[in-house]
Amino acid sequence: MLTPPLRSRLRAALSLPAAVASIPPLGMALSALVLLAGSVASWQLQQQLSEQLQQQALRAQQLKVQTDVDRFNASLSAAERSIADFAELVSAIDPAAPFQSLAPLPFGTLVRQDPDGVWRSAADRFQPERQAGVWIPPSVSLTAPLRAFFSEAQAITTVYGLGASEMVVENTWVLPLTGGEVIFWPARPAFVRHATAQLDYRPTEWVQLTAPRVNPSGKPRWTRPQYDPAAKDWLISVVAPFAQRGRWAGSVGHDLVLRDLLRWLMPLESRSRSGLLAQPLYVAAMDGSLLAREGVAIAPGALLPADHAPVLGAARADGQVYSLDLKGQHLLVAPLPRLQARAVFAVDGTAIDRLVAQELLGLQLALAVFMGLLLGAALLVLSREIGFRRREQRLLEDRNRDLEQLVQQRTEALERANRQLTQLAGEDSLTGLANRRSFEQALARAWGMARRGRESLALVMVDVDHFKAYNDGFGHPAGDGCLRAVAQQLRAGLRRQGDSVFRFGGEEFVLLLPDTDAEQALHCCELLRQELEDQALPHPLGVVTISLGVAATRPDSGNEAGMEDLLARAEAALYQAKREGRNRVMLAREPGGSASLQQLNGPPPQPPLPSPPPQALR
Repeated sequence: MLTPPLRSRLRAALSLPAAVASIPPLGMALSALVLLAGSVASWQLQQQLSEQLQQQALRAQQLKVQTDVDRFNASLSAAERSIADFAELVSAIDPAAPFQSLAPLPFGTLVRQDPDGVWRSAADRFQPERQAGVWIPPSVSLTAPLRAFFSEAQAITTVYGLGASEMVVENTWVLPLTGGEVIFWPARPAFVRHATAQLDYRPTEWVQLTAPRVNPSGKPRWTRPQYDPAAKDWLISVVAPFAQRGRWAGSVGHDLVLRDLLRWLMPLESRSRSGLLAQPLYVAAMDGSLLAREGVAIAPGALLPADHAPVLGAARADGQVYSLDLKGQHLLVAPLPRLQARAVFAVDGTAIDRLVAQELLGLQLALAVFMGLLLGAALLVLSREIGFRRREQRLLEDRNRDLEQLVQQRTEALERANRQLTQLAGEDSLTGLANRRSFEQALARAWGMARRGRESLALVMVDVDHFKAYNDGFGHPAGDGCLRAVAQQLRAGLRRQGDSVFRFGGEEFVLLLPDTDAEQALHCCELLRQELEDQALPHPLGVVTISLGVAATRPDSGNEAGMEDLLARAEAALYQAKREGRNRVMLAREPGGSASLQQLNGPPPQPPLPSPPPQALR
């Protein structure tokens, strides 16, 4: 966007032909002088505009990086709240009291003593993606209350780990002062097998940072970088103390793997966004240690290069991202106060110059045309008498005014059309949800991310039961209100960041659940179904309910048609749910399974009916 001074200079330059037309013939010298003045003015204008565009481009990169860093810091805050809540749950365990609602497994079923004397979750029965693991060294005296504590802590950790996963942290664990560990870490299924009989976490910062003498307030704290021999990786952890009968009894925490820091600071979707010219370089602790580096594995003891020492200097008072120039390299520095570190991003100066050149191309063409017109006008003025030139002057002034009005009208019309197209392309006007086109784009992105991360991806088709009867009974305006209420309930029910809901068409919605397996998706969908039923929205046949069809898979590079298959299986599960009586959740298992569908909760299935066409199941 041009600033007012630059806009005034352009307007003044466009008025030069009219000024030339009002003077009597003065010869070729006057023409040359006018051309020289116009060239100098256009060169100055380009220089000023180029500098302004460069500053705008740099500012845009700084704002984009700030957005990603703010998202990362918000995730760290969520991890702190999460671990504080988890510490309260573990503190509430009373081994002497009878078990309540979590129904923990008996200790003998939960663990088995291996030949090295360590009590571990049995390898043949342990399901790391669904339950927390247990590791207890032989040095621990396993009294009856301690066995009861480990059993109930394992049950709580399993439930909490399944329902409270955050964006950046990867696990949930309990380290009692008696020794041993309870941990839910689906990404590291062999963790409990790597823990040796000699491993003792109690002297480490993971436990000692929660001691009352070190942390009298008992609030969550972040550790320094620590190497975990069982995880075989460098971690930064948020920890909090838990108590038993009013006394400090150990530590609970979440871990953040250091080599994933840059991936969380600038997610994949941000890196692939068009026009993003800032790329992450590294994360350095305030003592100069390198914590993470783009594309390079960090060895213990790696230090920040000496010529980059200024990035550890004084930051802005407001803690925001700031720019720094080092030997011609433009950097963006983001303070990370919780981790006592700085994240550094490099701005591609060549790409910025190329972007500015593209922006200036249109102006240069306009100036070239303008200079040609200026020369023609000067030659014409020198070959005509004064009266004819004055007549030409009025015509040119009228043309300039018409052109300015036309440009202004076209610009305003284009801006209005762009705003309307942007809104129509991505949003459903009735419910305010993203529409089917946005869903198809989001599915493609989620599929690619799940395939690269080797993660599960779940897709859910949702249909409002007996919606035609609702419209017939209450009218179409009330039906629109019903769809808005269902959309609002679905959106409110998706509490995990990254989950999304779209309007698929008519009374159908679709949910996209990244990093979610079939069991987690079934659990989430049953909560959504029950919450809507509990709203008791009036319906001619009772209350408004929904049917849900769930399909989950783990994408691989050899299955190019997987997205269409996932959507088809979810739709088939939805139709099966409606054939079996509606108001239920049905799961479409992976292709090749012994059965294609299974039901979760809901009313008992109705007697089988002939398969009607899809339009008959509304």
